[in-house]
Amino acid sequence: MISAMSPHPRTREAKSATWEDRLSAQVGRNIANTRARLGVSAQELSDRLAALGSPLPRPTISQIETGQRTVSLAEALATAAALGVPPVELVYAPSPTPVEALPGEMSMSGAEAADWLRGDIPRPAAQEPRWKWSTRAAETQAAGLTVNPWLMVARAERQLYLHDKNANDAMDRLATAADQTDRFNAAQAHDAAEAAAIRTARQLDLYLRTANADGAWEPARETLALIDLYKTRELPEQGIHRYHLTHPDPPPPGDNDSG
Repeated sequence: MISAMSPHPRTREAKSATWEDRLSAQVGRNIANTRARLGVSAQELSDRLAALGSPLPRPTISQIETGQRTVSLAEALATAAALGVPPVELVYAPSPTPVEALPGEMSMSGAEAADWLRGDIPRPAAQEPRWKWSTRAAETQAAGLTVNPWLMVARAERQLYLHDKNANDAMDRLATAADQTDRFNAAQAHDAAEAAAIRTARQLDLYLRTANADGAWEPARETLALIDLYKTRELPEQGIHRYHLTHPDPPPPGDNDSG
């Protein structure tokens, strides 16, 4: 398994593999695919790992790639460095295919799981909107395109959903604020999130018109609705103006008189 705890990864012999074993086998497949894509032989990878101070003999690399041996976290990180790729690519390859990101959970594609591991998106719950553009982004990335407009579209879409959620959460806090200070802070948070959503919606609208000029890809209704909701809005003023909030009352007249 990918573990920082065990210094001696085991050879997997059990027929019914655990999730940790399946995850390790997935990393092994990604190592093999990445190595093949980069034209790096197993022996060359072994030599690079030895130079990094994390030696793995060529037969061991073969065992890892075929799922016959589990890989440790340290080995996975060193292998990513030896191959010159981000470690996340060895855990979750950017693919539209669903992956078992957690035990028994197949709610994310490889591309989404990679973004989750990087911290770019929250782990999607079953009731949350699905990211609609990851498949197209993964396809173009797999094709080896240097400029990937669909990756920009996918990231902008995720950002739009997150900014919209933050704006709605801030409105909820505003409605239940206990005092003026809380109301002011919630209003400011709402306006910051709304401004970010407006900018992202305009950016996403531009991306879609540029990358999807031929109309080959139909955006999801939820995405189009959010774009339409925000793109024509004016950027908000400060919450203190929009919500008629004021700073604490000034002192009564005469309190600051010198006499």
